[in-house]
Amino acid sequence: MPDALPACSDLAVVGDRLWALKAETGRVAYSKPHREGHTYEFSAMQEVVFRSEARAVAVVELAGRPLIFTRDDAWTVYGDGPNANGVGAFSLPQRVLRVGAADRKLVLETPAGVIFKAPSGEWFIVGADYQLQPWGLEIADLLNGTNVYGGNSVPASRICLRREAGEVLVARPDRVVAGQIACWNIATGKWSRLVDRAWTDLAVTGGNVYALDGVGRGDIVVSHSMTTYTASQSVTTQWVKPSGGLEGSASCWEVIYTGRRLAAHDLTIDVWTDYDSTTLRDSFAWTTDQVTAAADGSTYVTLRATLSRPHARSFRFRVSTTAAGGWRPAALTLTVGARPGQQRRNEGRK
Repeated sequence: MPDALPACSDLAVVGDRLWALKAETGRVAYSKPHREGHTYEFSAMQEVVFRSEARAVAVVELAGRPLIFTRDDAWTVYGDGPNANGVGAFSLPQRVLRVGAADRKLVLETPAGVIFKAPSGEWFIVGADYQLQPWGLEIADLLNGTNVYGGNSVPASRICLRREAGEVLVARPDRVVAGQIACWNIATGKWSRLVDRAWTDLAVTGGNVYALDGVGRGDIVVSHSMTTYTASQSVTTQWVKPSGGLEGSASCWEVIYTGRRLAAHDLTIDVWTDYDSTTLRDSFAWTTDQVTAAADGSTYVTLRATLSRPHARSFRFRVSTTAAGGWRPAALTLTVGARPGQQRRNEGRK
């Protein structure tokens, strides 16, 4: 006699099986292969057992396999699993990510991969090759300065896929003033912002965005009442590690931006170091007039900034402007070596 679906906090259909995250134990059960016209059948013997006591927080489908998140890491299993008679087995759980998910509400399957928010507050996207990439550094700017890494602002608390439009929505609810939504276009990689009146929850159905009114009336606010704003353009690099490391008096002391100036625009370069995306180390800003002066009548502009942590192990940069269509970033160059004057200062100490 097959067992019933256990009480669960998450479900995912992967191939011909239903995967269920058990609410009581935090373990993940999987059904027998599904038969057309029948309900999913479970067996008490069929569940994923971790080597530790870690509880799963989410289960999703990625590349035809389950991806099971705990707060510390993510796992999958290989193989076809047992058949309807219990013959066969999946592999033991294999850890594929050393970063976990903070909350089931902040894990999302998309055509581009699985997007999730880690307990540290950072957003990531992972594809079929399990290569982890940072995602969503623009969210903090778009959600009215909301700090997605914590602080005294209300963090984003929902993420939804608007499949028909090819968009990912990250939401910041607010019971009093306008709740906000950052919108990422999967095909173009560009961000925009949706703003609505006060709301506390969000869902996407049939291509429409529905927000639960936060005033307490329980009204449903449909997406056509929202206003779209153009987001600040930005480009964020991966982590950059100076080749071979830094030795002696050598340092990575300067960043040089080169790009085309198509129209008047300002420019900001933000810097994170040492694989720490939660602490902004430097922020360099140039006004529209300063960028224009640096171009000196040319369509190209070069801007230089001195880094405050020249001996950092790694660097990540975000280059942004508030003028849509006004720029074409071309390159970021790091100056590595002894900083001018450093050799003379070292000789003076001898």
